[in-house]
Amino acid sequence: MKHLFKKKRLLALCVAPLLAASPILAESDEKAPKQEIVVDNKGKVDEMSQLMAKRLDLYKKLATYKWNNKVPIDEPKKEEAFLIAIEEKAESKGVDPRIARAFFESQLEAAKSIKIQAFEQWVKEDVHKHDEVVNIEETNTLIEECDDELLNIMSQKSKDLKDQKRKDHLKVMISKALKESHIPRDCIDSATNF
Repeated sequence: MKHLFKKKRLLALCVAPLLAASPILAESDEKAPKQEIVVDNKGKVDEMSQLMAKRLDLYKKLATYKWNNKVPIDEPKKEEAFLIAIEEKAESKGVDPRIARAFFESQLEAAKSIKIQAFEQWVKEDVHKHDEVVNIEETNTLIEECDDELLNIMSQKSKDLKDQKRKDHLKVMISKALKESHIPRDCIDSATNF
């Protein structure tokens, strides 16, 4: 009986301070800011991911054109001219040119990855020339349309792109969407490295 009394007393000594502190803990929880990251308008994220996937698909066509015409994968002068033009377009749409440049640099890296994978596959398969004729002007026009649409979305999502936590969350969401589009992992990593 003595042991039972001691156990109840010990339990009371342990529980009483916790019960007394519970209103204080509850109050501090209410005052603590929520660490929730909200990326506005999920539909825009999905649209952005679809455009990125479409762009990468168009670069598969460009890979075919480059293979058939013996054009190198890497064209640094063209890439730099493209990035300068993107910065100018971005500024006219109210997008920070540095953010736009970083984003499109990552898209170029993803596109290179797509082309390299295609070239490696064709070397293994001993493909000399593809029967498919790629209309380079039409393909480039479609890529430019994707770029313009991506810049429009970026102007709407500028709040998410300027805040590091929001941008990281946005990249995770884009990464998941690209994975669902069956984009290779290394391309996803490159495309979301902005």
